[in-house]
Amino acid sequence: MVEGNQKGLIGTKGDEDIAAGGFLINSNRLIRNVFITCVLIELTLFLLDFSVDLWSSPGRPGERPFRHLFLLSREDGLGSWLGTIQTLFAGFTLLIIHLKVKKNNLASKWATTMWGFLAFFFLFWAFDDGVQIHERVSASLSMIASTPRASSSASSLVEKIVLNYPSYPIHLFIVPIFGGVGIYMLFFLWRVLEGSRAKFLPFIAVASLAMAMGIDFAEGLSNHPQWDVFGMMVNKFHIEFHVIYATEEILEMFGMTLFWTTFLIYFSKIAGVIRLDFINNNPDIS
Repeated sequence: MVEGNQKGLIGTKGDEDIAAGGFLINSNRLIRNVFITCVLIELTLFLLDFSVDLWSSPGRPGERPFRHLFLLSREDGLGSWLGTIQTLFAGFTLLIIHLKVKKNNLASKWATTMWGFLAFFFLFWAFDDGVQIHERVSASLSMIASTPRASSSASSLVEKIVLNYPSYPIHLFIVPIFGGVGIYMLFFLWRVLEGSRAKFLPFIAVASLAMAMGIDFAEGLSNHPQWDVFGMMVNKFHIEFHVIYATEEILEMFGMTLFWTTFLIYFSKIAGVIRLDFINNNPDIS
């Protein structure tokens, strides 16, 4: 990756540091285009979700499967797929950073290990989004909590906690894990991005994800009328449920956009000139 005065995002203009025929990537333009594209996609998805729900008619046969395609609250919808791809790209960016830092000894052993851990964490996050691990764990915990034994005096402490938790039981597990990793990641990125305005982006990203988690927590209170925040908002302010759900998903995607942008900014800082040589060792293939 090379910073330069070239007009194009990617070009084949000559450069003294790059072999003839190589590609030049304007990192500033690439990062800006990635950020703008992600934000525009997120706004488009939000408008599609709102428009489809507003104009659709439950009585029309065959409409429901296509309507679900554009609903952000659906795990099998377009928004969920794009969010998973975005998280996957962020994870691959972190993996490339880890390999680059490790190969060129650009950071301490602790920092190199931390980049590798973050790459694993974001790639697992994408895997979780794709196969819905935490949704399955949450459903399993809810089923355990609803069994007669869970409400008896013979139940374990964990079962009692899960049973008495007012929202989705999965929060008891993912909030400490994601919260701990998030705090440590903020500390780490603040140090490695010292001197760059990009060091503030992870804080906005964490705030967006925290708000999405708060909405998810409030969503889980629907089984307790006295705490049902969404029900109160719908009745008092006439806010549709799908708007709240869509807002939650958009906040998650925007937070991931900021994280990915931060990782790309750091990568552009350390990348320098990267050369890929494809060697053909098979003489039978020309």
